[in-house]
Amino acid sequence: MIKLFLVILLFLVLPFNFSVAAVAQGQEEHSEQQILHPCGEPGLDFNQLTGFFHYKWQADFRDLSDRSVQIWLRHHGLQHTEITVVRLFRSRQQPTVGVIHGRRFVNYLNGSPLVDMLCIVKVNDNHVLQYSMQEIEEILRAGGTDT
Repeated sequence: MIKLFLVILLFLVLPFNFSVAAVAQGQEEHSEQQILHPCGEPGLDFNQLTGFFHYKWQADFRDLSDRSVQIWLRHHGLQHTEITVVRLFRSRQQPTVGVIHGRRFVNYLNGSPLVDMLCIVKVNDNHVLQYSMQEIEEILRAGGTDT
């Protein structure tokens, strides 16, 4: 009777052990797969964040001119980064101006752009910096531009 019980128990436990091992192996394979995104991670898509700000706070935006971008980057010590775009967001619902920094990512296939997008560059480990309009004007004026 005990032998029969052990045989039945063995047949019940063995499939469970194999299924646990198979699930564990599947999870390991899944964790080894890398999801590639042109910006490094999906949360760094410049246009998605722009759309979010517009949707969430009805924010309007303006990109700084090339000259103003250089002044801005120099002021923040970022002139040796890949940043090419500085976008300012203003909303009646927010007391400050949101600032995001971006770089262009272009991937070519047979000489033609396959992927051409803007990616957020985190500054001080933040996606967005906040300034008053007065602070932004002071930074740009100190660099020699009219705002």
